[in-house]
Amino acid sequence: MPRAKIPRKSTSIDMTAMCDVAFLLLSFFILATKFKPPEALSVVTPNSVSSKIAPDKNVVLITLDKDGKVYFSVSDGNTSEKKDIIETVNTSKNLGLTDAEKKNFVNNPSGYIGVPFSQLKSYLDKSPDELKNAVLPGVPVTDSTNNELLEWVRAAVGAFQGF
Repeated sequence: MPRAKIPRKSTSIDMTAMCDVAFLLLSFFILATKFKPPEALSVVTPNSVSSKIAPDKNVVLITLDKDGKVYFSVSDGNTSEKKDIIETVNTSKNLGLTDAEKKNFVNNPSGYIGVPFSQLKSYLDKSPDELKNAVLPGVPVTDSTNNELLEWVRAAVGAFQGF
């Protein structure tokens, strides 16, 4: 015996309640959201491509390698500033550098200083060929009590400002 087919009726769902809930949620999130406060200082970042070449004079370079070692260098065009920097460091740290060691600092072929002050005298005592191939431990910057990079930067600022 065949089953009697039930006639299908169209389904009609009242969406009024669903729209009310959606608008209530929307208005809640809009009113409860904190908008981004205005910036105290706007920073305009430079473009990533530049047609100008950076000058080779009046440059102090601080380099960090992947191991966290820090190196300090001054551009080769600033021989008088290099002399002032090494004189300032020599007198402030009482290193007792000779004139030949100071000259090695000015004429350093690698251009980088990456040794603590305790090893600076023996580092600058080497020949230019040995300086090129020397393995440098880096300038100590571990904490505020042993931040020798600060002394190098102070000496550089003083040299470039003529103090």
